[in-house]
Amino acid sequence: MAKVADATGPVPEQGWFKIFHDGFTAEDGKWAIDRMNANEGLVTVKIPECLPDGDYLLRGEVIALHQASTEGGAGK
Repeated sequence: MAKVADATGPVPEQGWFKIFHDGFTAEDGKWAIDRMNANEGLVTVKIPECLPDGDYLLRGEVIALHQASTEGGAGK
């Protein structure tokens, strides 16, 4: 998430901050991707109420760690 002067403008290079993270949950024994697939790709994220009013851009990201051991894998 990044605060911007106008959400119709260019995507900022800096100012991003994380508001949500998901991974393995011992409670259900599943990974985030399993829950996302079971929910037909939908992930619900609560926007923090403490954020000042204004325009923000949200960026979703899924990193495939099963590819991390190959060159050009995760994060590329």
